[in-house]
Amino acid sequence: MPFQTEGTVIKNERIQSLYFLLGIDCPPIANQIKPGQFVMLKVSDDRAPLLRRPFSVYQSCPDHYLEKTKRGCLFILYKIVGKGTRKMTALEKGQKVNLIGPLGNGFTLPPSPLPPALF
Repeated sequence: MPFQTEGTVIKNERIQSLYFLLGIDCPPIANQIKPGQFVMLKVSDDRAPLLRRPFSVYQSCPDHYLEKTKRGCLFILYKIVGKGTRKMTALEKGQKVNLIGPLGNGFTLPPSPLPPALF
């Protein structure tokens, strides 16, 4: 069930010229989101852009994730294409962001096609 919540930016780094990786600490969404779902992110408190932006989740790390530093986080890979995503590049570590999610119809991943390891 989707809900509106706040998350904290844990990183916002440039990957390549126009591409950035935004990490958000938001356990309520990270623990529920499934492959194929997305979040709506409020980019700024200004009037422009007024509407939230939809973003696919690149990676989600629920509370049972192996790496403790990423537990409860989700990551969004985005490209600068307009005013909204340009403003996103200014998000800094520790800054609060407003999200609605998880949204959309998720799906279950099929089992791995790789054969079990032979010992």
